[in-house]
Amino acid sequence: MTKYRRLTVEELDEMQQEFIHYLVANGIEAKDWEQLKEKDESQAQLWIDSFSDVVIQKVLEGVKYIEHRTSNESKLFECLPDEIRLIGLRSEEVDLLDSEELAAASLNP
Repeated sequence: MTKYRRLTVEELDEMQQEFIHYLVANGIEAKDWEQLKEKDESQAQLWIDSFSDVVIQKVLEGVKYIEHRTSNESKLFECLPDEIRLIGLRSEEVDLLDSEELAAASLNP
């Protein structure tokens, strides 16, 4: 079972070389991989799941900022090694997804 999610076929295609290196680092050569896919598909899927977890974990570790917006809220999270800081804005009057409305509101508080 994956910790996050399995990479899509498109994502795996884009990371083909990295996946090959991952398999080799884990003792699986190209010939062995082809045999594994043919004879034990569930085991092959476990290797894909494991690689997916490694990739997504690395991506998450590199996240510095996360932004979440709705029409009445805008939140910016700064991800630091030991804490996450939040800057938030809420408005019932201004549509925070409408850049023109937001710009007009910032000029006339």
